[in-house]
Amino acid sequence: MKKARPKLTYANVMSTIAVVVAVGGGTAFAAAKLITGKEIKNSSITGVDIKDGTLGAAELSPAAKSTLKGSTGPQGGQGPQGSAGAPGVIGATGPKGDPGRSALSTLLSGEKLTGGFNVDSHASAAGQDFRQWATFPIATAATPIVTAAVDDAACTGTAAAPTAPAGKVCVYTFVASNATLQAFSSPQAAGTRGFVVGIASLAAGDTHAIGSWAYTAP
Repeated sequence: MKKARPKLTYANVMSTIAVVVAVGGGTAFAAAKLITGKEIKNSSITGVDIKDGTLGAAELSPAAKSTLKGSTGPQGGQGPQGSAGAPGVIGATGPKGDPGRSALSTLLSGEKLTGGFNVDSHASAAGQDFRQWATFPIATAATPIVTAAVDDAACTGTAAAPTAPAGKVCVYTFVASNATLQAFSSPQAAGTRGFVVGIASLAAGDTHAIGSWAYTAP
């Protein structure tokens, strides 16, 4: 008599699959193991690993790292203005400044004035005089002695660099044509404000002189 073989039924098949799945699941669970960064090869993590949530180490490949760069967010709005700071400490008062000088002041001892002149005219004959007023920018304390440098050895400067000893006005010439230089002190109080410079013609014709002067207060 032949033995009866077990009949293959739906229930038998599902039972067999359940056992395989259970064993397979157990094997998968047993195979799951926590690894550390030291066990991962450098640059082995890819962008796919990052995106599907399986990233477990900081060692990333260049391609994976590029996937971590997000777009720049919008600029934030301006914050509110901060409150005003406390006033600073008031500094010490500085020294009193020099009051300065003006044209209304009197020239002080040792101070020097310089200036220039230009006398130009046409003489009809020799010996004619032509004069001009030269103004001091600052008044002197007393009327100075005025002299032509060519006539006074104390006037040691030049027309380009005029000088004068204390108390004198020395007058120098750059150019003199058909003329001799003349220089005069002005009378009375006008002498503290300037002097007269002039020329005398040597013959008829154009007569002119250009020069400079200097004064040093005594």
